[in-house]
Amino acid sequence: MIDVTQRKTILVIDDESIIRQSLCDQLEDIGFRVIEAENGKQGIDMIDKEEPDLVLTDLRMPEMSGLEVIEKSQQSHPNLLIIVISGAGHIGDAVEAMRLGAYDYLVKPVKGLDVLKHTVTKALDKTEELKAQQSTELKLKEQVRIQTRELEKEFLDSVINGVADPLFVKDEEHNWIILNDAFCQMLGKPREELLGKSDYDFFSKEQADKYWSQDALVLKSTNVEVNEEELSNEESTKQVSVSKSSFLNPTTGKRNLVGTIRDITEQKIAE
Repeated sequence: MIDVTQRKTILVIDDESIIRQSLCDQLEDIGFRVIEAENGKQGIDMIDKEEPDLVLTDLRMPEMSGLEVIEKSQQSHPNLLIIVISGAGHIGDAVEAMRLGAYDYLVKPVKGLDVLKHTVTKALDKTEELKAQQSTELKLKEQVRIQTRELEKEFLDSVINGVADPLFVKDEEHNWIILNDAFCQMLGKPREELLGKSDYDFFSKEQADKYWSQDALVLKSTNVEVNEEELSNEESTKQVSVSKSSFLNPTTGKRNLVGTIRDITEQKIAE
């Protein structure tokens, strides 16, 4: 059961001031924080402004009926429960309200504080149950999202590491953000030491300047660029064919560059 000491906020909507005040007084006596509106339009404004935990509304009101309050609140606050208050001769209105999404109804005049307290407490208990359910669903969705991303990363890693040629991806700052095993082996460095770095950290300035200029053009283009060039490090110089193209990163919304490097040294010697 709901703990009334938690000061839940209840909105009472009724155009008859005597009935509205009576309901407000009774709910305050139980221990709730009560706010009120004298018509449906004002009630919708109060829902948006105050975000009450529960709404009690009359059905037959000028300007905006209780049925309209239900429909509009369902659109903007779908988890907000509404109890309708119907005259004894208008039970059909209450049935229509329940069909539109009202949680429960009371017949006015409400006879006894216990009836009011029981109906309101039951609705607030249901609200807490829905919040807990929603929280659980959000946590499960987040877990599924994380697990899916991990599986996608594992799949991507297996795909790029299955490529025999060195493969790399650079961000808009020309820094390496994805590298396959073959690329790391080519430079003789662990992946952790290469990620976030650029050509300037491992090649001569002359080579790095050349790669930077080429990459800048590729990042502005949608074409695939293929160049044959020398790739030198401390141990050797190789003839390689470098294929580069750019793509829009869906995560950052910025263009990234993907490239592959094929060793054609033996081919060139044979020629």
